[in-house]
Amino acid sequence: MCRQKSVLLIIGIALSLLSGCSGSNEGAFDGPVIVIGVDTFRGDFLGVAGMDGLRTPHIDALAADGVYFPECRSTSPWTGPSFASIFTGLHPYRHGFLGGQYLRLSDDHVTVAEYFQDENLPTAAFVTIGWLTHGFGMAQGYGAGTKIPDNSDGKASRLVNQHGLDFARLHRDEPFYLFLHYFDAHAPYTPPAPFDGMYYKGQKDAPGASLLDFLKSERNSVFNADNKEEMYDWLAGVTDINYPVQQYAAGISYVDHMVGELVAGLKSEGLYDKALIVLVGDHGEHLGEHQLYFTHSMPFDEAIKVPLVIKWPAGEYAGTVVRGNVSTVDVLPTVLAATGRRARAEMDGVDLTERVVDPARISHSVTLAEEGPAADRFVKALVSGKWKLIVYWFDGQRVPTLFDLEGDPGEITDVAAEHPEIVDRLMNELGALIDLDRPHTVAPALGPVGRSSETLRKLKSLGYVH
Repeated sequence: MCRQKSVLLIIGIALSLLSGCSGSNEGAFDGPVIVIGVDTFRGDFLGVAGMDGLRTPHIDALAADGVYFPECRSTSPWTGPSFASIFTGLHPYRHGFLGGQYLRLSDDHVTVAEYFQDENLPTAAFVTIGWLTHGFGMAQGYGAGTKIPDNSDGKASRLVNQHGLDFARLHRDEPFYLFLHYFDAHAPYTPPAPFDGMYYKGQKDAPGASLLDFLKSERNSVFNADNKEEMYDWLAGVTDINYPVQQYAAGISYVDHMVGELVAGLKSEGLYDKALIVLVGDHGEHLGEHQLYFTHSMPFDEAIKVPLVIKWPAGEYAGTVVRGNVSTVDVLPTVLAATGRRARAEMDGVDLTERVVDPARISHSVTLAEEGPAADRFVKALVSGKWKLIVYWFDGQRVPTLFDLEGDPGEITDVAAEHPEIVDRLMNELGALIDLDRPHTVAPALGPVGRSSETLRKLKSLGYVH
């Protein structure tokens, strides 16, 4: 048990006993819970999503064994706030991991791993980026913290699988919680052989204008970023813009292969069928849409629509497709409901089981995504039915934009001027989710703990720190 939370946990245990909910979780299924986090994974880059020519057979098979949510959106277009929402069931506005001076998840929040750790059940996490470690408050619930395998040979994801399966094998006869994270779809798009170049058939350095010069110019509309930094240097000498796009697809297929290796290992250990498995993306990627290239910075759908697959034990609900808006913030309450656990804190997410039991049920669902660490420079995106409202706060000005996702799924044409009544309605819906008088965050600014120079260098190379 984490010493920082001893008082909170004592209170939580006492409240559970008073409410008749014991630590044994009577009625919960007696099996493992495994959450697979796929970083920088666009929701449309899946065979099951209709992407022709893209090979993702293993995630497609997982979707066939479970429940697939094709309209899932993340709470943020970047890793820190997104996974903090997945872990806590809270929007970034509330959990406070935003970036800038807001760069750590507070110990006050209860994470998914803590629900298991507090019952003295085994928990483990094997991840491939520093955002998900102790220094950023993301190791809560793991007795030994989160582990980053050595990536000196470019095989971190294979080590994630190896360590994860070793842990699962060790605890195969008891319930456990395991979180695994794959980073290989993130820039720079350099999957190992035979995936490297599997889709690209051109000449990446054919005579022509430098792609790197273009990406470091004002024509690349990256929000609040310094394009002169090293995040694009891996494209030096490249002239064909199709090369990085196809390499991104290759990285997706490599991640899919890693998921396949994990699933095969779980099956060989007799754990797959009895496990609750969640596969979820943290964010997508801009591949030229909205003049944004090979990064994830704005809450357009290419950067916030992500895969979400939940496989229930014993094949329950297998092959179900739940259409309509859902959010990654719904992962925690759904896991708690599926395992018979009660929430110990208020959450923004909802249990998706009702939607799974009756996927034809029509419900009015709203999803929220947020970006921006500064109180005078941030963005909120609200999806309600077919409408998407994106509101920009810059230097005291508030600018709403509106898109019809049915008629304009690429979010090309702002129709706010033509539909002021829709803008007003959605602003009211936004106000029901956040405090419009304090729209940035209600959380205190928390800087990271123990951020090393190597961590800074790595984050800078990925475009996160300037």
